[in-house]
Amino acid sequence: MKLPIPANTMWRLVGLAAGGLVFTLLVPLPGVPVADSGRAAAAIAVFGIGLVFFVQATARRRRLRETVAFELNKLRRIYHLGRNMAAADERLRPWFTELHGHLLAYLSSFGGRDFARYEESNGLFRRLSYHAYTVPGIEGGKQELLYADLLRTTGDVAEARQRIVEARDSRLTAYGWTVFLLAVAASVLVTLESAPDRMADRLIAGASIVLALLLVDLLWEVDSLEEERAEFPRRYADNIARLEMRRED
Repeated sequence: MKLPIPANTMWRLVGLAAGGLVFTLLVPLPGVPVADSGRAAAAIAVFGIGLVFFVQATARRRRLRETVAFELNKLRRIYHLGRNMAAADERLRPWFTELHGHLLAYLSSFGGRDFARYEESNGLFRRLSYHAYTVPGIEGGKQELLYADLLRTTGDVAEARQRIVEARDSRLTAYGWTVFLLAVAASVLVTLESAPDRMADRLIAGASIVLALLLVDLLWEVDSLEEERAEFPRRYADNIARLEMRRED
């Protein structure tokens, strides 16, 4: 059965859960009385801060996914606009062949590349966009409309690329992470200091600590775009198959 999450992520979660429980079972517990309101305040602070940051990180990730999909859609449109222009005018066939090659080179460059290296495709995109502006000659109203659409679509891709970089780099601040981790540390300390030295209480404390650790891991995965860093390059490379490769002779 295929797991809904990557195997390395699953093992990391299992390790965090096991480590948190083992730590709680082995560490000495002073059992200092702490009011229920104190423990509740610590837990609420952790999950409140975590929720706010998680909503921000999730919104950023959704915006990034939408922009990547937008760019891929516009790249396919560039291909089809160029193809239609070449089909209507034999003189444009060599130009379209080169356009097709630039598109393939751009999309292929993402294969196996970490999405953090997105800017390494800048040169290939400049070649693609520059070539789109070098149509040898436009005749007829329909061709002019197609060419205007091609230029507009190329500009849309350029804007999308800028938005992708901005969304990718707009992570939670170091200050925000520091506040959140200090809140988690305080909550763990309160949990350990207030738990009586009994097996049932140790398990309850361990479950609370594990939950806090999993929350940190979840927020880190969303904020660091861990899944997308490998997924997005595959989407660009796989998009080659969605282009119509065979052209009419």
